[in-house]
Amino acid sequence: MSDGKSLTGYPIGRQLPTWQHQSISRELLRQISNYLLHKPYQVFAAPFDLCIPELNETDEICDESKLRKTGYFG
Repeated sequence: MSDGKSLTGYPIGRQLPTWQHQSISRELLRQISNYLLHKPYQVFAAPFDLCIPELNETDEICDESKLRKTGYFG
């Protein structure tokens, strides 16, 4: 079932985000992007794979060499 299909082979229905959710998400992305302007960081919208080892509260994820086609793999 990890391929997004049920046991019968038909796609599993997934609820799409509402326009309200999209509006809030877009505004958060815009404000965070503006804050990070001219800083060595980036913000990405979902969906975005994030595969990392355990982190503590002070760790940062900013090694651009670990960015791949679908996300960050560190």
